[in-house]
Amino acid sequence: MKENGSKVLKAGVWYTVCSFLIKGMAFLTTPIFTRLLSKGEIGDFATLGSWISILSVVVTLNLANSVPLARYDYKKNFDGFISSITLFSISCTFLFSTIVFVFRNYISTFVGLPVYALYIVMIYLIVSPGMEILQAKLRIEMQYKPTVIMTFISFCTSLLLALLLVVSLEDGFFARSIGHYLPIIIIDFLISVSLIIRGKELSIEYCKYALVISLPLVIHHLSSNIMHSSDRIMIQKFCDSESVALYSVAYSGALIVNLIRNSMESAWDPWVFEMMNKERGFEIKRYSYPYITLFSLLCIGLVSVAPEALMLMGGNSYREAMYVIPPVVLAYYCSMIYSLYGGLERYHKKQKIFPFIGGTCALINVALNYVVIPTFGYIAAAYTTLISCFLEMLLHYLYSRKKGYSKVYSTPFNLLCIVLMAIICLIMMSLYSLLVIRYALIVIIIILLLIIALKNKQTVIKYMSRFSR
Repeated sequence: MKENGSKVLKAGVWYTVCSFLIKGMAFLTTPIFTRLLSKGEIGDFATLGSWISILSVVVTLNLANSVPLARYDYKKNFDGFISSITLFSISCTFLFSTIVFVFRNYISTFVGLPVYALYIVMIYLIVSPGMEILQAKLRIEMQYKPTVIMTFISFCTSLLLALLLVVSLEDGFFARSIGHYLPIIIIDFLISVSLIIRGKELSIEYCKYALVISLPLVIHHLSSNIMHSSDRIMIQKFCDSESVALYSVAYSGALIVNLIRNSMESAWDPWVFEMMNKERGFEIKRYSYPYITLFSLLCIGLVSVAPEALMLMGGNSYREAMYVIPPVVLAYYCSMIYSLYGGLERYHKKQKIFPFIGGTCALINVALNYVVIPTFGYIAAAYTTLISCFLEMLLHYLYSRKKGYSKVYSTPFNLLCIVLMAIICLIMMSLYSLLVIRYALIVIIIILLLIIALKNKQTVIKYMSRFSR
């Protein structure tokens, strides 16, 4: 039992570290591409990524979600199951791509991307199911080493080829797109073929099983992607590619907060499940205070230095987009609070509420974007994201309260933190042009935090010791 628990822990740590490093490397390479490509090229590439992100969920039917349960229900012919859903998912994406190919000129005009970009989307969608399904298979089997190796190879080859082509070719968007997606397409193709050859089966029973599990989750994952990807598509539609570039680079700066949040959640959620199973909700409440406080400080830190972070990522030409970062950071803060209640809902097996809440908030996000982006420009999209994430948090809280789960956390404390975060964001935004005053305020905040930490030294040590365990 101990050995199995150690294996699970080791796998979880490696997945988290791998995700953190890769997304961190993507964040660190942003300044390179912003200096090699024009804003229009950066914007077009961001729009292409948004379309792929949204379509991948719908067209592939997200069948990889069925793999964890199938590992136990079809353990005698697991390879046959994997082969079946890989073929079925590829068939769906091929059918979709055929339709896109027939109407490629009309679609190209509608989405504002060249026809060759649509070819990239079509080919990527056709071969992508293999990688998603294999990753799900390796995770449930706790084979973390192949996952880490494949992810790093895919990321590094696409990054290096993209850099090589960008400095070699005149068309920056073409170079960035081909360089990024070609290695991924080749690797995904080889994986898909190997999964099909290994299983050598296409079973209708397996496909039906996968659809029953995966289809309800499509709405949930789609709504999440729409909330965080449709902004760029609509900015390009109502503004231009340069506005997409400004928004995307600033959004990437705020993504570091979400990356840290996901890493923290990967450790927090299993512990919460354990405490709930032991009926020790008071432990969750007690440790939620430093957990939320730590994330709050990280958010405040990023918002405080947003102008400098953006200068580093994109240079002076991207400085005007610094006002995108605070509302996006605040949106991710609301998502962190919502995930606390969402974890309780998952523990009590109430996931069916997720698609309803997520879908509602995604529709509101799109509707708000349609109204405000043409009038107020690309920065307004950051505030529609904030409104949608706040509503998502509120709905999850109300549902948890109705079911009696919310008492595990302190509602007054959470509300106070949200209000304080909003006030600090407003203060910092008003001081972005006043460098000396802003940094003086940052120094004062740091000194106050150090004084509080020193006065509560034993408590801080106790919490840190518990979190490290």
